[in-house]
Amino acid sequence: MSDANGSDKVFGIDLGTTYSAIAHVDEFGTPQIIENEDGQPTTPSVVYFEDDSTFIVGQEAKNVQKLHPDDTVSLIKRSMGERLNLDFHGKVFTPESISALILRHLVETAQEIEDEESNAVVITVPAYFGTAEKQATLHAGEIAGLDVRGIIAEPVAAALSAGFKPGENTTIFVYDLGGGTMDCTVMELNDDGVEVLAVDGDRQLGGADWDNELLDLVAAKFVLETGISDDPTNDDAFYQDLLSNVEQAKISLSRRKKVHIRCEYQNQAQMIEVTREEFEDRTRDKVEETLRVVDRTIEKAKKVRPDLNIEKFILVGGSSKMPMIPAALQQRYGWELTPTEYDLAVAKGAALYGQGKMDYANQVGEEESGAVEGGFITAAGPNGAKKTRTITNVLPKSVGVKFFDNELQKHYVSHLLHANDPLPKDASTVAYTLSDDTTSLRFEIFEQLGEVESPDLEANKEISPEGGALLDNLPNLPKGSVVNLIMNVNSDGIVTLQGHEPTSNQIFELQAQVSALSTDEVQEARTLVGEMQRWE
Repeated sequence: MSDANGSDKVFGIDLGTTYSAIAHVDEFGTPQIIENEDGQPTTPSVVYFEDDSTFIVGQEAKNVQKLHPDDTVSLIKRSMGERLNLDFHGKVFTPESISALILRHLVETAQEIEDEESNAVVITVPAYFGTAEKQATLHAGEIAGLDVRGIIAEPVAAALSAGFKPGENTTIFVYDLGGGTMDCTVMELNDDGVEVLAVDGDRQLGGADWDNELLDLVAAKFVLETGISDDPTNDDAFYQDLLSNVEQAKISLSRRKKVHIRCEYQNQAQMIEVTREEFEDRTRDKVEETLRVVDRTIEKAKKVRPDLNIEKFILVGGSSKMPMIPAALQQRYGWELTPTEYDLAVAKGAALYGQGKMDYANQVGEEESGAVEGGFITAAGPNGAKKTRTITNVLPKSVGVKFFDNELQKHYVSHLLHANDPLPKDASTVAYTLSDDTTSLRFEIFEQLGEVESPDLEANKEISPEGGALLDNLPNLPKGSVVNLIMNVNSDGIVTLQGHEPTSNQIFELQAQVSALSTDEVQEARTLVGEMQRWE
């Protein structure tokens, strides 16, 4: 099925925290990155609002970020799925609408460069994104006016870009360190498609944190060597220059043993030398944080496959280029690592998946294609034969119900569905009334908030609609009366809680709140974004 513009082209978009990329599949079936107007394969995920009707995305926005902090936004991906309002020139934007401006810029630029009218896209998300974050990404595409054909996990997209081999059955570990998020995934790549076994990650850890550490290191050395008494990073111009310089220095330190960074403040200029060893010492704790994610991911995968045998270890993400990353992985685990195109592999894989989904829909019809979850077509071998494959995913975060511990006199969350459960999945439990003459009961769904499952209420976030579900007008139930609960998560990660109270025969059904925005708010945001003009 073609998109609304009559085209069979699908763009694959890696919507990154710090940098984004867009790709398509050419006439030879090969995924190709579409360079931006500056001739670069990636675009900074930074938006600058010049006024109330004009926005700029990319390097120019990044260049003025520190000089115009109130009019610029970056790292918005870290806020996806959260209820957050940002005011720019009197207009209110959400993480979804900010992301929509980035998506719109990427697609419109690609359309202009490729002379292509299609607005069909597949957008990638970190493997560790929960239901709300995925839905927020989908809404961002809708707000941008795009035809979103799918959302795919970044590590899965990276694996797809590596390609299928006929008869291959390989277990892969993907270490993905991007600019703002870090993910690990264990998956099986076989002739039928992709089966994800385990995921883990940290949405608040990425290359931007290494940049900040390097900036602080250079600034401290500058103060020490010049003897100035105040903090130069409080000066916007100094900070903006240094921020640009340290990002380039970080890249250079991946190739060289030392770099020199020019700093100038209050008529004092100095060349500051930083060695790779100093940088690695400064950020050793962050590398260790990623290794803890690795350990957790492997542990989770072994619960699914006790005889787990990982045969291929893939590095993805621009920040994985830092030599300290492969060195730490090889030293700790002895792995033979397979490099990829790092910051380009994800977009290419998304393009392959998107084109495969459209080809499959064209082959069997849109209605039938929806019956095969994740169905897409890829080349099956060098003879050009095609094969339909599927993607089987897992639940990224544990989900449960809020209960009350009468002995400890506090609320807690009992997780019925656990991180890395295969999708779809059902689980059941029994709730008991706490006191005699109970006439109403309230039920709420919570999702794991941090990286590790915990029953503590503060370690989880409510994802049910405000107020949850209320069983009312119960017949004065005695203490210890039961309510039977069934929780289900479908293949799209949508969670539903059903309950039945036997005495009154009352039932309820509660679906998790999968978006921070209502349908009306999505439409309002689409109108707002549609009225904004790209700066030319």
